[in-house]
Amino acid sequence: MNESYAYAVARIRSIETSLLDKSHIEQLLDCKSYSQCLSFLKDKGFSCDNIEDNYDKILSREMEKVRNLLFELVEDRSLLNIILYPTDYNNLKAIIKSYVMNVNVEQFLLNGGTADLEHIIDCIKRLNFSELGEGMSKASKEAFETLVHTSDGQLCDVIIDKALIEAINNEAGKTKSKFVKKYAEFVVASSDIKIALRAQKMNKDLDFLNMALVNCSSLDASRLAMAATQGKKDILKYLETTSYFNIVPYVDNSIYGFERWYERELSELIENERYNSFTIGPIISYYLKKEKEIKTIRIILAGKFHGIDKDLMKGRLNILYG
Repeated sequence: MNESYAYAVARIRSIETSLLDKSHIEQLLDCKSYSQCLSFLKDKGFSCDNIEDNYDKILSREMEKVRNLLFELVEDRSLLNIILYPTDYNNLKAIIKSYVMNVNVEQFLLNGGTADLEHIIDCIKRLNFSELGEGMSKASKEAFETLVHTSDGQLCDVIIDKALIEAINNEAGKTKSKFVKKYAEFVVASSDIKIALRAQKMNKDLDFLNMALVNCSSLDASRLAMAATQGKKDILKYLETTSYFNIVPYVDNSIYGFERWYERELSELIENERYNSFTIGPIISYYLKKEKEIKTIRIILAGKFHGIDKDLMKGRLNILYG
């Protein structure tokens, strides 16, 4: 029991009440225009002044507020690495691809990771991958050389995505938090399942699967890879023997089945940690909830801004809140 988290968790619980629930999302979706959506969000505390034509800035500001709050509440920022690493590795992808294709990278970069963006950019420009540190150095070199020699952007992504999953897995091994360990295990396993399903659909071979999958304690990556080369039924047959057996009806009956299962399982994992007042779990859980909220709002704002039909947006929103 760590009483140092008690105040931080109390703050988070009070702030959590301002998260948009399903009824709020439905109200936002029912707004008649993009401007009306912004007015609704402003009433809910979002900073929407003077940037009516840029929903990305609105949502980036909101996530920046959340990160600043977490930095205020958590003295050891390394404890937040597990939720900040995705930003680092997405930026790494953007920097490598932009450098190879000779385009301006600034428009693709995200704020809020653990790494110094200027340092990453400088290392890639100098082809000095070793200075990127453990985890990023090997993956960045391999991804860069792959992109240069093959022009295969997808394979470049696979290499960096695997490095991200491995970084999350390694970070979990350093912590005593049961929630962080559970979350990391879920991230690794769900990533492997998603890769296997996609690879099977694209007829990827065993070498690709063995390269892309990451070992974890709840799945046998080699068995999953072999199943993926044999067919979707074989993937599901293997998953039925694991703790992820409940994914089978989702994946078997819907084109969006994996996403629905993933959101359901993640929500349950987060909710189970909500009332644990003496660990970092509720703080990370809040961040993940906020990410989901922002993802949902982005779908609606982008749809309203570009005049996309409401029913088309509903299909995607049902994955997140259905």
